[in-house]
Amino acid sequence: MKYVLAIASLVLAPTLWAGNANLLPLIKVTARVDAGCHVGMELPDLTPLNGGLSRLFKGGFTIGDPLPRRWRTMLNELEFNLTCYDKDDPDADGAPTNYSGARYEKSKKIWVKDLERWFNSWNPTPEERVIGDKATRVVNIQAANSRGYVQLTDDTTGEEGGRRRNMSFCLFHPPKALCGYGTVAYLADGPKGDLTPYALEMIRSIEFLNDVATEAAGK
Repeated sequence: MKYVLAIASLVLAPTLWAGNANLLPLIKVTARVDAGCHVGMELPDLTPLNGGLSRLFKGGFTIGDPLPRRWRTMLNELEFNLTCYDKDDPDADGAPTNYSGARYEKSKKIWVKDLERWFNSWNPTPEERVIGDKATRVVNIQAANSRGYVQLTDDTTGEEGGRRRNMSFCLFHPPKALCGYGTVAYLADGPKGDLTPYALEMIRSIEFLNDVATEAAGK
């Protein structure tokens, strides 16, 4: 798969997301998002919908500013922070902190929801545990040449109009793991304003490029 430098230029790819109702053209980009993680990914070109630019850069990626009106979201942009870890780093099991709701089940080789580490950090009541469990989902994800998990967590406190759906993820490609975090929806926007499907497609497109293992071995 051929990529271009994210900052230097943008080239429209002849591919489209599977199930992409808007048939958005995709931009293939690369960047060294953090030490040891040189990656490529596909971002949607929003200019046909009067949206802002899509960028992959050191430390994250963003689309929008603004996002298309037809997406019916109060978010101005979809932005994810990205951090590269050694695959065995404890923080890689909890993107972006140790308070992740995901745990790797070695016998089944999948990630499962496990909120005990998070609950232990703030000692919730039994009722708060039930609410927190209902507000959190963990799914396994396969990217171009890595796999990992995605965690979705809905805000359960604060003004209802300001509550958000947050997404965190980690993709494992030994010797590295790439983890990210961003907001994908205002809950008040409802399903039509939820950008989770777009975020998942972008994460699935992430590819670790060949020099990652070489860089790590040379350290």
